[in-house]
Amino acid sequence: MNVTITSGNATHVYASTGNYTGDIWLTIAKEGQASAWYGAHGNSGTLNGNAALRFTDAATGGSTVFGAVNASGVTGNVYLEFSAENASFGTFTSNNASSVVGSYATDIKGNVDILINSGSFSSQIMGGIYANANNGTTTIGGATHVYVNGGSINGDVMGGGLTGCISGGSNATVTGGVIAGSVYGAGKGGSIREGSAVRVTGGTIKGDVYAGGSGGTVQGNTSVTVAGNSATLHNGKSWSSISGGGSGGAVNGSSIVRIQDLSSGTAAYGFDKYAGTISGGTNVSGGRSLVLDHVTVEHFQASLSDFTHVSAVNQTRTTLDSLGGALTVTIEAGSGLVLNGVSDMTTLILGEHASLTLQGLTADKVIVDITGTSHYTLSLTEIPASLDNIKFLNNGVLYDAAMSTDPQANSAMVFAQAPEPGSASLGLAGLAALLWRRRRKIFH
Repeated sequence: MNVTITSGNATHVYASTGNYTGDIWLTIAKEGQASAWYGAHGNSGTLNGNAALRFTDAATGGSTVFGAVNASGVTGNVYLEFSAENASFGTFTSNNASSVVGSYATDIKGNVDILINSGSFSSQIMGGIYANANNGTTTIGGATHVYVNGGSINGDVMGGGLTGCISGGSNATVTGGVIAGSVYGAGKGGSIREGSAVRVTGGTIKGDVYAGGSGGTVQGNTSVTVAGNSATLHNGKSWSSISGGGSGGAVNGSSIVRIQDLSSGTAAYGFDKYAGTISGGTNVSGGRSLVLDHVTVEHFQASLSDFTHVSAVNQTRTTLDSLGGALTVTIEAGSGLVLNGVSDMTTLILGEHASLTLQGLTADKVIVDITGTSHYTLSLTEIPASLDNIKFLNNGVLYDAAMSTDPQANSAMVFAQAPEPGSASLGLAGLAALLWRRRRKIFH
């Protein structure tokens, strides 16, 4: 059933209420307005189908918009779209004030998708659940996804919610608009069963960016991707921070922060000039990876912390001030990193024509894995007193390190020499661990 409202006012406006079988699509195209709230399905009963609520053209907005509210359930998907340029949306309450909510005390068996193209929103937007039903935990059986392509949001954007359980993943994507608060892949509470993610390609975010949430639990992996240099992560005074975890709660899995397709631009606060903090996430139980994916700015100035693994892939060529504590570094074929300073990494994996330049390697034992690699560059900007801590691994065989030096420049090129007598192969335990590490999935 497809219905369009062009005028009139009411306390509540629902696309569907009571028991109904079929798909419901309600479009509010002009002055129709609800003073209390809107709902794609609400008030009572079960909708055996999909529910959609859309604001377009000259719609003026009103109070909070729910995907489903105070009903028995929706067996299909819920879709909310905001494409009315001059519409403004408030909140139904001052407690955790919210302008858009996926569910209020109503089970949704499918997905929840919220599309923000335009309009202004006085409060936070969440794809998840605001409150549980009286008879138990409210659930969303699929995934949630909030897309911000435009508009102005005076609050946070969350893929998750305040409570309940989201059986699929929760996600937030920002391509445009202005967000006064922070962006979370998860939410402020509840449970996410299949990970959470954020992707940013444009727009302005004045708060911070978290793959996880500010509370609750994320089961599975989290990721945050910032692609290109069009996004502004700056509030006019300071840079936003980026985290593969959350500002609170727990992530029971691994995290990935991916910086993608970043080249030099001209905007004053373009992401190519980003000098904020990027963290793998202090509340992440598993590995924490930074992936530099086709990053070609001369100097990526971010302050890095809490990473276990750094990868340079897809022809990345850039300079870093640190590796954020990572002990494993992978530089894939054709990519190169320059590190301003020393590193205590213990494992370096170099692909064909990969390069790393740094001041020194300070760990007691460093394995440089060159398996399958014929051409590579490992440069030290200070000549080391000894190479005893560096070994090269090639097809399960350990080689001593050798170097050629330039005393005038106080630099050295380090490479593998002939295998050690009596030490041509690794012990079984060490070999198994190193080969497992090399074969781990490298995210790109």
